[in-house]
Amino acid sequence: MGGLVRATAVLTLAFAVMASQAVAYYDTPGLNGIASNLAGRKVTIRCLTVKEAVSDEVIQIWGASGYVEGISNPVTGDWFPNNYATLAPKICKGLIALSKGHAQGYTVDELVWSTITLTHEAGHLRGDWWSSNEARTQCWAMKHLRSTWNQLGYRDPALQSFLMGWALAQHRALPDEYLSVPCKLPVP
Repeated sequence: MGGLVRATAVLTLAFAVMASQAVAYYDTPGLNGIASNLAGRKVTIRCLTVKEAVSDEVIQIWGASGYVEGISNPVTGDWFPNNYATLAPKICKGLIALSKGHAQGYTVDELVWSTITLTHEAGHLRGDWWSSNEARTQCWAMKHLRSTWNQLGYRDPALQSFLMGWALAQHRALPDEYLSVPCKLPVP
């Protein structure tokens, strides 16, 4: 079985090297700091440009807002995420606008979804026993949204209650894969 794990690791590394040569992500130091705080380790947020997103299979074909790659041990089920998350252009633009306090031109729905996505992907980056499971990671993300908003500079409790109401509505509309475990959701 060790050969299978090694082969999987080699293939993952090969794809990562090829992908890194084909894509040039733009730097997001503020988002890196927020994601690192949430993940409990130093991580990076890779923001795709619109041109890059067209050739990114996960974003373009699957329709994902973001993702984390890593290696899963087929024997133990342990998850070893890479040290970066990749986010779709629209998600990054919304987050950067929020971080600069210039969110005009975005809907509340878009901005809340951007913060859910960043928090969710940071949950995957933690590498905890639950972090390869979409539903458990989504539950964790919902419980840590206020931390993300605080780090983005949105600390007003009334504003956070308003945003949490939107976030809960978006959460409840997710596919079953993200809702398949019991989760004690925060209140607005």
